[in-house]
Amino acid sequence: MKVSVAVPQGIGAGLVDFAKRAESLGFHGVYCFDHLVPVSDPMRPAMEATASLGAIAAATEHVVVGSLVLRATLRPPEVTAGIAATLRAVAPDRVVVGLGAGDRTTRREMHRFGLPFPPLAERIGALAAAVAAVQGSGAKAWVGGSHPSVVEVARQADGWNRWETRTEEPFEPVGWTSWGGRVAPLGDRPDLELGGSGLRPGLDALGEAGYDEVIASVVPVLDPAALERFAETALAEQR
Repeated sequence: MKVSVAVPQGIGAGLVDFAKRAESLGFHGVYCFDHLVPVSDPMRPAMEATASLGAIAAATEHVVVGSLVLRATLRPPEVTAGIAATLRAVAPDRVVVGLGAGDRTTRREMHRFGLPFPPLAERIGALAAAVAAVQGSGAKAWVGGSHPSVVEVARQADGWNRWETRTEEPFEPVGWTSWGGRVAPLGDRPDLELGGSGLRPGLDALGEAGYDEVIASVVPVLDPAALERFAETALAEQR
């Protein structure tokens, strides 16, 4: 099972340095979110997702560079396909374009910035169009989310991400299936969102459940020791 990390995207978070450090530690990939503000601190600005992906792609050599996930309703599918093609030109064979339809969290963001939040059926249509456009560009398209309609779109994509689902929750893998969630390898809770059984057992449980990849948001997000401790545990069997 591959292990990857999500990069911190708050302004001033040292995005490129974090990505390069993750690569040097041996993580499989680095992924960016597509929020207008950091989820953990909505009063601060966030780095824009596609610009962040370009910076990371140019600054790294081996890691997969991906989005988790680009919101399909924020950009026309043709624009998203252009982003995918550009990233592939910068980082050939290292690009994964994760796509999503938006959820309760993103609805608050859209309303805050005066942007429309369409009904579910319209968002699902935008998601399907974005998947087809990205695949048409030659890039891999993933879909993130667990709503049944979203999963149906994922069946047409190259991969599927489930965010913070319980390790024991049964599921049918769809393409390359990844688990995403938070882990806190420092302090009293070294297994945040990994089932409460410890970090290594939690990772093993995800592998046994059938996941191909874990994509972790390591907290505290700007603590180098947390990232290194997670690497020591999560990548021990790969070294």
